[in-house]
Amino acid sequence: MKKIIPITIFVLFTFINSFAQNITEYYFKFDIQSRSEIEKITRIISIDNVQGNTVFAFANEKELSKFKLLGYKIEYLQKDVSKAITMATTVDQMASWDRYPTYEVYRKMMKNFEANFPTLCKLDSIGTTIDGRKLYVIKISDNVNVDEAEPEFFYSSTMHGDEATGFILMLRFTDSLLTSYGNQTAIANLVDNIEIYINPNANPDGTYNGGNSTVSSATRYNGNGVDLNRNFKDPVDGDHPDGQVWQPETVAMMNFANNHKIVMSANFHGGIELANYPWDNWSRRHVDDDWFIRVSRNYATSAQENSPAGYFDDLDNGITNGYDWYPVAGGRQDYYTYFHNSREVTMEISNTKLVDSSTLPSYWNYNKEALLQFMKECTYGIHGTVKNSVGNPVKAMIFVENHDLAIDSSMVFSDSENGDYHRLIEPGTYNATASAYGYITKTINNITFSSNSSVNADFVLETAETYTFTGNITDGISTNTPIENAKITLQNLPLAPVYTDISGNYIFNNVTEGEYIIEISKPNYSTLIDTIELFSDNLIYNFVLYPPFIEDFETADFTKINWQHSGNSNWIIDNSTKFEGVYSAKSGVISNSNSTVLSVELDLAHSGNISFYRKVSSESGYDYLKFYIDNQLKNSWSGTQDWEEISYSVSEGVHTFKWEYMKDGAEIAGSDCAWIDYISFPNLVNEDTSLTVIPSSIIDTLLNEEDAIHEIIMYNTGINSNSFSVSIENATVNSWISINKSNGTIDVALTDTILVTLSNNSLATGNYSTNLIITEEDNDTYIIPVNMNVPIIESTNNIQSEINYSIYPNPFSSDFAIEMNSGKSSFIIIQLFDYTGNLVFEKIQNNIIPNNRYLFNESCSDLNTGIYFLKISTIEGSKSKKVIKIQK
Repeated sequence: MKKIIPITIFVLFTFINSFAQNITEYYFKFDIQSRSEIEKITRIISIDNVQGNTVFAFANEKELSKFKLLGYKIEYLQKDVSKAITMATTVDQMASWDRYPTYEVYRKMMKNFEANFPTLCKLDSIGTTIDGRKLYVIKISDNVNVDEAEPEFFYSSTMHGDEATGFILMLRFTDSLLTSYGNQTAIANLVDNIEIYINPNANPDGTYNGGNSTVSSATRYNGNGVDLNRNFKDPVDGDHPDGQVWQPETVAMMNFANNHKIVMSANFHGGIELANYPWDNWSRRHVDDDWFIRVSRNYATSAQENSPAGYFDDLDNGITNGYDWYPVAGGRQDYYTYFHNSREVTMEISNTKLVDSSTLPSYWNYNKEALLQFMKECTYGIHGTVKNSVGNPVKAMIFVENHDLAIDSSMVFSDSENGDYHRLIEPGTYNATASAYGYITKTINNITFSSNSSVNADFVLETAETYTFTGNITDGISTNTPIENAKITLQNLPLAPVYTDISGNYIFNNVTEGEYIIEISKPNYSTLIDTIELFSDNLIYNFVLYPPFIEDFETADFTKINWQHSGNSNWIIDNSTKFEGVYSAKSGVISNSNSTVLSVELDLAHSGNISFYRKVSSESGYDYLKFYIDNQLKNSWSGTQDWEEISYSVSEGVHTFKWEYMKDGAEIAGSDCAWIDYISFPNLVNEDTSLTVIPSSIIDTLLNEEDAIHEIIMYNTGINSNSFSVSIENATVNSWISINKSNGTIDVALTDTILVTLSNNSLATGNYSTNLIITEEDNDTYIIPVNMNVPIIESTNNIQSEINYSIYPNPFSSDFAIEMNSGKSSFIIIQLFDYTGNLVFEKIQNNIIPNNRYLFNESCSDLNTGIYFLKISTIEGSKSKKVIKIQK
């Protein structure tokens, strides 16, 4: 951090073995040219500090090997760990607070607090570490066994195990609160009016990495070699931003937050001296940025006033915005602040991570007043209760009008047991609104308070009138056809979904007046999401469902919609790995530090869900498949993950959907790629009945007595069903071509297929040409040129290709055999179609060895007698032959 001691031998490094595993932890520095480089670096290694263009960082062996590939010149450093470490082997030796406790002494101290002050404190173990050590949290309150209508405050330290100054400060702070309660009014007021929770050590495995009797070998990481302050769910990067599973210590802290309503908190670190406030992973400022700056500045000022010159004055005189310093994904500060509507600050309280034992009392003197003052901040601001008309507590959301932002999750919620809420905010005048399901929303205007004070604003919510609302769900394609068993859900409400009856009708009972988000879903239809507003004169809501727009890549290309490729390589169509059908889309082949992107812009006719199936085989934690909507990251996946359906809601209108596979600068794992398949979009906006017709032409070469079947696929991209007709230009002359149908109707977002049969029945050598003419109901016409070449005339059953095959017997009565050479292919697909184009038999043979001969015996005894077309497909293409089934 600020005081760096270079190692004289350039390649020397610091390493420490953990109980759980042989973990090697490296500390080093390097220079960057631009701050933008940090965005990538921070996702590979654990940045510890940034001073100008010099970055200080930690890494385990795997992280370091990846980082080296980026080409930075690394200078290994010795960690700033004091050599003057004295351990307390008994509780009595901690009396002067100038030693570090052994693990057993630490445990004894925590138990003694509870035993000696049973009416003021209660000890809880919230979890167990990798090496079996306890994660202790102690509660301090005047009514310690009661959940009071008071703000809950949380101090936690040493989630980096080698940053242990805060560890001792938290032990001493606990002792000070308990022993001073009866004789210091200021402390008594805090204990009487706040529920205080203290976790002295959040990473004891790191602190006691060298064994329970010493802290001199402490490590930053936990027993699994994971940085716990990169291991939390992140509001920007989602779950597992570090690519690691949630560690036991992380799970314990997340569960603790779930079981409490922490109003304000701080976690203590070391290596620099400052207060770091949110956000850590967003460049934009929190809506309460002015509040964060003030409380951080107050802590810094207090620490400076109680210490020698030069203490707690780093960066902006002792404070910094986290992102401005350097971005961190997966930090606890952003997790508590965003996901639990709390307010957390990170305190860096000593330039040296593990300070001399003898200096610990000095750090207490520097910080003790700041610790009390910071905690007192949670008693200021707007406080109150939310109850119903008979005085029962109500869990409600309290939203400060024209101030709170959903993107910051800055609103707060009242406690369901007592109904109390606590909104920490800068002094001023505000309007606050309380809302809860089943109650009429209420706003209190002109709530005013001044500096270092609070104001009480109690809400009494009246029960809202309830209504019964009904509606009807019909099919948008088959006009007015009711849809049975459609599921209707009112989102985020404690109401069970209802289902439509045989007439498409549904009914919701006892729904309070208000605005709701309604979701209507049914298999084979696009989920519809809409907003409704219920009141006495508006209780009927009818909806129309349309089939979804499906992209399953079964056209074997990217032509169904306007797909765009970008990055360092194009995505490809894959026929060996798929969720359904024959094909999927596979990320392009890229090298380290590159990406491959597949995206599409679509105009959605209504709100709904986009869903898709994804599969990933990559290096866990480093090479990711990422999915974006309108360039906003929704989620990312790495490692080995089998096919799984992913779904997100999306509003109507124009949106860009993007899938990106990106690699870091290091090694390869798994198949080093990702796949997507069966994408379901809400129905698309299209004002006409246009068909998409592929391919645009047919070209083939046929030998004597050979037939070939080609598919013309028509996709209805319009908003209504579409009828079509098909004809062959000069059909009487061109008897060598035939089609299986001359007309049909295609519903919205569905396809139809025309089978085109080309036949060389003793035709003369030469070229044969004609056109297929497809006409829509609005008279739009598509012309598909068809060209057939007959190079020779001879009697043979072989294809002119490296893939030669013969069929016998032909005609057949029950079984027939196919003998062929595999050519260059590693797979063979055998399909049998009847004359109308229906697939009646299919066999896919993988693991084929190229340039080998194979014999396939097929049984088709259940087929009716008649004419069929046998289609053989390999990597080189496909060829068809006519076969005849006769009676036995």
